[in-house]
Amino acid sequence: MKKLIIFITSALLSNSVFSIDLEKAHLSEIHNAIKNKEITSEQLVKFYLKRIKNYNKENINAIITVNENVLKSAKEWDKSGNKDLLLGGIPFLVKDNYNVVRQPNTAGSTALKKNVADYDATVVKLLKQNGAIVLGRTNMSELAASYGRFGYSSLAGQTLNPLNPQRDPSGSSSGSAAAVAAHFAPFALGTDTTGSIRGPASVTGLVGYRPSMGVTSRVGVVPLSLTFDTTGPLVRSVEDLALIMDVIAKKDEADQASVFYYQHQPSPKFSDSLQSASLKGKRLGFITNYSGANSEVDTILDQAMSSLKQQGADIIEVQLPSDMAFSGASISSFIIGSEFKSQLEAHLSSNNAPINLADVVKALKADTQNPHPINPKRLAALENAISNNDLSGSKYISLLNQVMPDFREKLNAIRMQHRLDGFVFATRPCPAAPLPGYPNTGYQCQSKDLLEAGYIASMLGYPEVSIPAGLTESNIPVSLSFLGGFGEDVEMVKLGYAFEKIAGFSAQNRL
Repeated sequence: MKKLIIFITSALLSNSVFSIDLEKAHLSEIHNAIKNKEITSEQLVKFYLKRIKNYNKENINAIITVNENVLKSAKEWDKSGNKDLLLGGIPFLVKDNYNVVRQPNTAGSTALKKNVADYDATVVKLLKQNGAIVLGRTNMSELAASYGRFGYSSLAGQTLNPLNPQRDPSGSSSGSAAAVAAHFAPFALGTDTTGSIRGPASVTGLVGYRPSMGVTSRVGVVPLSLTFDTTGPLVRSVEDLALIMDVIAKKDEADQASVFYYQHQPSPKFSDSLQSASLKGKRLGFITNYSGANSEVDTILDQAMSSLKQQGADIIEVQLPSDMAFSGASISSFIIGSEFKSQLEAHLSSNNAPINLADVVKALKADTQNPHPINPKRLAALENAISNNDLSGSKYISLLNQVMPDFREKLNAIRMQHRLDGFVFATRPCPAAPLPGYPNTGYQCQSKDLLEAGYIASMLGYPEVSIPAGLTESNIPVSLSFLGGFGEDVEMVKLGYAFEKIAGFSAQNRL
């Protein structure tokens, strides 16, 4: 399998015609090349379109559609665009649950083809205002929930992991992660509800980041659960992450979580902070609840802890209360099931789409000729959500107002007890699992949920950044996560940047 990947990479990434190596270049370097007329936006777009044409459908299946106006937009930008904009003329991909005006926003479902966007999602609008150009839309787990089939949708079928096509690409932002890892675009947008950016980033060797709730807007995005939903980029480096976050971390009056965040926290400044990033003197709590699920992950994690110590960090092993560490799946599942119907239908109404959840289920059941029919478990969950949507029920209210606030208090108490600057753990306790239909010879995982560690940040609304730490024998990356408190986004990104510099896993050797 590695030989296949090397062949694809060498053919796919030949860019000797340009003065910069687009396989390795940071966004700032691409910006400088455009500004200095070493490359045009049109050339850049054509470069990525050729890769997508040659390799997407057969090898990756990450791209659902290409923006038919992308070349026209690039040419127009070359003629009259503001060359000082840091993202000016740079193409990007959007997960297929973001509104892009006049494009269908299907969230990976054949049932939402009538959900044509009347407006750009706020995050998309901010990127456009800063000169970036929408290149296309990426595949995803259907309606942002995987139910055992990471990266599978009724609209486009199975997304493949470009580092090992027999292993899962995680979900639900699988297409965005696979596309960036395969160099189909410099960056892509994803969404993270319970690990949907962090998981795909981890298994494709990218930087994944879940911001504090409210740092970025969710307006114009098909919701799964607004209690947990966040938006953000999938990128190859922390430097690129910081640049994009400086563009999209803006208050949105139409998003209550955004209003709350910016009422209580200053606007984060990411790029300017990186120069002071350091691990020296940092006290980090190593969460041990998830260790022991896979020996390769544990080995890489031990090496990461040693590297952190060598840079002057103090590592303190901590054990979370069992209810906090392992109840995230059941809690989030109940809340998502309660919220999904009303929130989905509110989104559809904002686009004047003449459908509701019952219509969605009916259409999916009638789609019997589809070569990639909906995942039966996903369909069952949608059927259940038609009737299970009581936002006034005692269990729902208790989870939001008692259980999750109690978890925050417990985690904050652990942090104060050990005087911690943050927590660290493996983003996923096991490597990517074999896809259905592939042999699982030698694969071992003692965890019941490949995203179980990610529920903590999701339940508490806290920031988590995931940084590649090493490779397994199956050519699957393992990542280290840094988790902080509400509003400590810049601090976690700085820790991630400092670790990235010593991890020995950089963009140029990723594929």
